[in-house]
Amino acid sequence: MAEFDSAIALAKRLITKKGEAVTLRRFLEPTANPTKPWKPTEAAPASEDQTGVRMVFLDFDSIGREPLQFEDGTQVKAGDKRLFVAALGLTFLPELDHTVVRGDGSKWTVKTRKSLNPNGRNIMFELWVTQ
Repeated sequence: MAEFDSAIALAKRLITKKGEAVTLRRFLEPTANPTKPWKPTEAAPASEDQTGVRMVFLDFDSIGREPLQFEDGTQVKAGDKRLFVAALGLTFLPELDHTVVRGDGSKWTVKTRKSLNPNGRNIMFELWVTQ
């Protein structure tokens, strides 16, 4: 067994058990035709890629602390959420401006992503999302 395999499996197991099913969406930028780079109008239209995952939703004050401001000066607004998603099984990594769609149809936009990745192996991601 490789280093951190048990932590990766534990994160996946707990988030699968306690999390809710959501859809993670990303929009793919159109790419120009590589055989005709001088004709950017022939690019394919933007497309959407999505995957079903499980995430744990928390309010910023639900884990015992209320950060009002992050190191980069961004403010946490009322209603913003903190999400946790296991890295194991993701078809693509969550990035800024990706969208999380809950079962009730509400849409959340990813503002920041932190990864727990000791030794370079992703265990889980913490996302800050806003509506």
